[in-house]
Amino acid sequence: MQLKKTSGAAGGKAAEVMQPTTIVSGNSVYMLLGNYSRTESESEVSGEGGWNLLLVKGIVIGGSEEKKIQWIETHAVQPESVVAHNSLARLVGGGGSGLVLNDGTLVLPMQATDTAGKDGEKKDVFLSMRFTQADKKWELSRQIAEIGGYRDPSIVQWGEDQKVLMVAPCKDGYYDVYEGLGAGRNWYSEREPISRVWGNSRDRTGEGVRSGFITATIGGTKVMLLTTPVYPTEAGDQKGRLHLWVTDNARVHDVGAVSRADDDAAASSLLYRSGEKEELILLYEKKTNDGGDSYGLVALSLTDKLPRIKEVVQHWTALDTALTSCTSSDAEDKRIKSVCEGPIPTKGLVGLLSGTLGGTVWKDEYLGVNATVKGETATSEEWGVRFNGAGARAEWPVGSNGQNQPYYFANNKFALVATVTIHAVPEEASSPIPLLGARMNDASSSVLFELSYTKDKKWGLRGGSGVKTSDATWEANKTYQVAMEMDESNNWYVHVNGEEIHTGSYNGDL
Repeated sequence: MQLKKTSGAAGGKAAEVMQPTTIVSGNSVYMLLGNYSRTESESEVSGEGGWNLLLVKGIVIGGSEEKKIQWIETHAVQPESVVAHNSLARLVGGGGSGLVLNDGTLVLPMQATDTAGKDGEKKDVFLSMRFTQADKKWELSRQIAEIGGYRDPSIVQWGEDQKVLMVAPCKDGYYDVYEGLGAGRNWYSEREPISRVWGNSRDRTGEGVRSGFITATIGGTKVMLLTTPVYPTEAGDQKGRLHLWVTDNARVHDVGAVSRADDDAAASSLLYRSGEKEELILLYEKKTNDGGDSYGLVALSLTDKLPRIKEVVQHWTALDTALTSCTSSDAEDKRIKSVCEGPIPTKGLVGLLSGTLGGTVWKDEYLGVNATVKGETATSEEWGVRFNGAGARAEWPVGSNGQNQPYYFANNKFALVATVTIHAVPEEASSPIPLLGARMNDASSSVLFELSYTKDKKWGLRGGSGVKTSDATWEANKTYQVAMEMDESNNWYVHVNGEEIHTGSYNGDL
C-alpha cells in the first residue's frame, strides 16, 4: 500500500509518504512512514538524500460502540546502526504489521535498496528495526547481504528466545522464510521448513505481493496463518484468488479460497482476535478494471474458517500424541498400526501415508499432500496398502505440485521411512524391482536415488549412473523398517531395521 501527497509542481518538488507499517500495543497505535522529498533534477536518492523515517503515535479513544484513533505524536526515527548500512538507499518500512514481543520490544519489518552489489548492481533487501524499552533507541538489524530481490516482508514471533520469522516474496518466483534471533537483531539465511512452499505465480516466476502472515493460538496450539494469491492452472484466466493456509512450520494445510471469486487479489493482511468473540479478518488489495496500476481495498470476515482451522490443528495434535505414546501392544488406531513398534518422535514429521486409500488417492494423514497410486492395482488393508504386481506404485509429489509445494524442503534434505513386506521373490529373469526412491520432476523422470530388491534376495542401490548391490539380504513375508535419507550435500543413506546398508553421493548429471 502506498499513500502519496504531491505539491509544488511548478517548482518541481514533491513529497511522498511510503509503506505505512503499524504496531498495536494495548490502546496505543504506532505507524512508521517513509517520508521522501525530491526535486526533478534528482535521479537517485541515497539513504540520507531526501529519505526520512517518521513514527506517528496514536491512541484508541471512544466507547465500545464507536472507537477511533487520535494521532498525538510524530517523531523522526534515526536508527543508531544506520552507519553500518551506508550502502542502503530508500530505507522504508516493509508495510503491513510489526510486532510487540513479550518484553515490550517493538520490531518492524524494513526494506531497502542495496547499492553496493557486484558491478554496481542494485538489489532489494530486507532487514528489521527494533526498539527496546530499556535502551530507548531504534536499532537496525544486520542486513542479509548475501541475498537480494526481496520486498514487502511480513514478520511474526515464533518459538522461544525472541525468535521471529520473516516471509517475503522473492523475484525468483517464491516466498522465502528466514529466521531472526534476538528479536530480529540477527537474520540467518538458513531456510525454515516452510520456505519456498508458496509460489508467486502459476509457474513460480516473477515478483510477488505481500502476504498476510500472523500467529494464532488455536486450541492451545500456536500456529501461523498465511494468505497468498493462487492462480488458475488453465491458460487464459490470470486472476489470483487468495487462499488461507495454516502451518506449524512443518505441516501445511490449504484451508481454501477466501477472497471474492471475481476479484483479482494482490497484497493482503490478516487480523485475529482471540477470546470469547474470536474473529479473523482479511484485508486485501484488488486490481481494478481500468487497465492501470490502481487498486481497491476489500475487507472480509473469515471467522467462519476458524472451525476448519481448529479441526486441522486438533487433528495434528491428536496424531502427534498417538505416535509419541504408541506401543506395539496397544496400537488400535489404524492410521499408525503398521508403524507402532514404540514411541515415534514427531518433530519434523510432515506427512504420513497409512491405510486410507480412496480410488487412486492415498491420503496423507496430516492433511497435507496426498500420494497417487499408479500402475496395476493397490488395495487398502489393516496394516497399510498392498501393491499387487511389479508395476504398481505410488508417487508422493514435490515439484509436480505446481505453484505451491508444501514439500519443497525435499529439494534440499529429507528422510523417508517405510514399513515394508515383500511377499514374492522376483523371477529369475527379472531386473531389480524398485522399492523406494526419488526422481526428478523432468521429462525423463531422472532417478536421483533408488532402493530395490533383487532376485538374489539382496538390496539394490542406484544413485544416478552408479549401481551396486548391498551384502545385506531380505526374506519374503518378513516386515522391515526401511529409512532413506538425503542430506544438504546430496549424500544418500539407507538403513534397514536400524542397520546402515548404504552411504554415498549422487553420481550423475542433472
